[in-house]
Formats: sequence, C-alpha cells, structure tokens
Amino acid sequence: MSLPSTINVALSSAPMEDMGVASGANNAMRELGGVFGVAFLGAMFAANRGYATPAAAIDGFRAALFLGGAMALVGMIIAMFAPGRRPGEAATPAAPEPKVAKAGG
Repeated sequence: MSLPSTINVALSSAPMEDMGVASGANNAMRELGGVFGVAFLGAMFAANRGYATPAAAIDGFRAALFLGGAMALVGMIIAMFAPGRRPGEAATPAAPEPKVAKAGG
C-alpha cells in the first residue's frame, strides 16, 4: 500500500534531469528491501525450529511477523527524520524549451 507513495516522493524530489537516476535508485532499494526482508524473516522462522512441529511452525511465524513489524516501525521512524522538502516548496521547474526559428518567415 505504501509503494505508490514512496515512488511519488522519490521521483518528485529529484530534478527532471536526474529522474532516471532517482527511479533506478528507488527500484534498487525496493529490490534490496525484498531480498533482505525474505532473508531475515526466513532466518527468524528457522531459528525458532521452523517446521519441526505444528506448534514450532506457529512460533516461527509469530517471531518472523514480530520481526517484520519491528523492521517496518524502524523504517517509519527513519523516514520521519529523513531530510525532505519543506511544506509549500515546489519541485525544481524544468528548463524552458528553446525557441526554434521557423524557415521562410
């Protein structure tokens, strides 16, 4: 649910000439977040005996969900203190297009 907002913030804070770099950086961070999220949550599940018994699986899922929630909370706190634009500050306007002289006139 937060992905469209994140993309909007990442792309609207970059000047037009750096839009491709901002998009690439946003995609790279999204992919890394997915990779590390799966790795950490899988490790937490396995550290709690994984599929040894049904009760162990529930314990593993509970621990993994707790870790995922804690990671989301930490990310939210970091985002609250990240530098950004001030309210009412406009994005960098694009450079005006050069005037083209018309032939024969």
